[in-house]
Amino acid sequence: MAYTVVEPDIDHNVYRLSLWIASTAARTPPRRVADEGSSSTLVPTATPRFSPDGRRLAYLEQRAGKVRVDVLDLATGRSEQFGGGSAGDRGWIIRTTAGLEWSPDGRFLAFGVGERAPAHSEHAPRGVETGTEWVEDAGSDEPDGLALLRVADGKVQKIIDPTVDVRDFDWSPDGSRIAVSASPRSVPAYLRFMYTDIYILDVRSRRLSPLVVQPGRDDDPSWSPNGRAVAFLSSGGVLDWMQRRIPAYVDVATRRIVYPHRASITSLSGGAVESRPTWSSDGKSVIVRLLWKLRSAIYEVPVAGGP
Repeated sequence: MAYTVVEPDIDHNVYRLSLWIASTAARTPPRRVADEGSSSTLVPTATPRFSPDGRRLAYLEQRAGKVRVDVLDLATGRSEQFGGGSAGDRGWIIRTTAGLEWSPDGRFLAFGVGERAPAHSEHAPRGVETGTEWVEDAGSDEPDGLALLRVADGKVQKIIDPTVDVRDFDWSPDGSRIAVSASPRSVPAYLRFMYTDIYILDVRSRRLSPLVVQPGRDDDPSWSPNGRAVAFLSSGGVLDWMQRRIPAYVDVATRRIVYPHRASITSLSGGAVESRPTWSSDGKSVIVRLLWKLRSAIYEVPVAGGP
């Protein structure tokens, strides 16, 4: 398994991250594989991801104010960098909020990107840099989308739909599609987090098709093991400023939305679901983390009959 450790640096009055891996079988001590130096910073919002064959580890790192993708070969210790001014970077910047995910066959890495506005452009980023992200004013309005990085040769293909901002995503089990949560760009930037819908991106054609479009938030998509349904967190088709969300799933073929055990979850937690739904291996339930009596608890939510 891979995990990050946060340690205080009292002399410099900061917290520093380090990236570790540990075996769940062998009784060997954990191994540090990356840490923050004077010129680099690990990105805490992007969980390190093992490749499907377990031989490589991908993570995001910020260097000289730019975020890049690092792919570490666990056998050799050799690391390759993409983006952030390295090979393959052609006028785009990596967005840390959308995550980082391997394709099921391990050939591609998907991550969030935005267009890099020219320095002389009226849309060039302006504002203050906080941690790993820009807090931008209204003058910066470049579209956020997805990029697919072919790990073998470093070739990057940008997939940016000018009508939406990508929030998060999940690969289908066969790797042919990506479920995407996105906000319409017709909504003012500071309100977009309250207006999210679910789309299906066809990887081959690059076509983005709506799957769940309704008022409020629908985000954190997660494919079922059989690829027939997408689970997500939803405000239930209403604009809820308390940001209460409950688990839901949608049949990809019929677009029928189901809110399993909606009344029970709402009465138990008030709709305070804190994590992306994770399907059980048989597709008959989803696992979520709920906030209950000021504590986080993990619950299994049965899906009646399975998707």
